Amino acid sequence: MTPTTSPPPTRTAQAKPAYGEARGELIGATVRVVARRGMRGLSHRSVAAEAGVAHGLIGHYFGSTTALLAATLDAVLERSLVVDPVALLLREPPASGAELTSWIRDVQEIQVFEYEVHLAARREQELRPLSERLYRGYAEFAARAYEQAGYLRPDDAVLDAVTAAIDGIVLQSVTFRDTDDPRLQRAMLAIRDVVRDGAVRAD
Repeated sequence: MTPTTSPPPTRTAQAKPAYGEARGELIGATVRVVARRGMRGLSHRSVAAEAGVAHGLIGHYFGSTTALLAATLDAVLERSLVVDPVALLLREPPASGAELTSWIRDVQEIQVFEYEVHLAARREQELRPLSERLYRGYAEFAARAYEQAGYLRPDDAVLDAVTAAIDGIVLQSVTFRDTDDPRLQRAMLAIRDVVRDGAVRAD
């Protein structure tokens, strides 16, 4: 029998954040709520309860749920500047399979949040610009990774293909494959080799 575990504590079980910290807490809470409950579980009250703040602060900082989602997606993109998988693919010396999948473990909750937003955008027109902005952002970060590694910027089709391939690997990881799965690591190594073989040095 699998032992039961208690659900992760919400922010209310800890010390409440100071007023100036509440905006960041609400953004983090949005990721957690959507990742665990889906978009249907997203509301001012559910996010505020997760963050441990008064729900009126969402209106104060963001004005609407859509604006809260937009700010959360911006924060997710900003995090990508810290851990960019395309930069790992182009790194010297070449990254190992374990290195190429280890970053996924740290961002799985964020990735589930993103997928929930993308699925909701298929049904709700007002969310489509947010979904499109996220993918455009990842393509731009991929282009930046090429340039910072000393390669020419690929055309948009290549950038879209690279980000889509990584997206597919991450989707497998958050659904049925662990990041230690050798097959997942071999898949990332294959993407690494294709990306590196097709990259053109700027000089």
